[in-house]
Amino acid sequence: HCAAHTDWQELADIDVDGWDAVHAVALRAPFLAIQALAPRLAGRGGDIVLCAGLSAAKMVPAHPHAAAANAGLAGLTRSLARALGPVHIRINLVALGILDGGTSDRIGEAFARDHRRFSALGRTGTASEVAEAILWLALANRYASGAVIPIAGGI
Repeated sequence: HCAAHTDWQELADIDVDGWDAVHAVALRAPFLAIQALAPRLAGRGGDIVLCAGLSAAKMVPAHPHAAAANAGLAGLTRSLARALGPVHIRINLVALGILDGGTSDRIGEAFARDHRRFSALGRTGTASEVAEAILWLALANRYASGAVIPIAGGI
């Protein structure tokens, strides 16, 4: 589900279609995927790991429609942890900071520099570091559910 609609617009420039496009990809699509997957996992159990931007967990600069979709994913995670727990399904959300490469190349060097400056580790992350966190949540985790976990180098 780790798709994003990268529509970097400010509040005054966001129209209804832009709002809906971001939410369709970032919030509605994961909801529909979970809705289809949950009955297959019910009873035998399993783990669902969602991904969002860091604004799902922290107050960081983010465009309003993207931040709202990320917050929606956090709420969905908490709600579904309660709803799916009785059928042994754990669901968690990783809130990602800036990573090397990919879409982060489009955010601008000044923003990336600020991220590194405020990060406890003083750097951006890598896709493999995020993959390790997701792998642990998906395969080794037995108790965490409903958590929104920042994977952002200590921001």
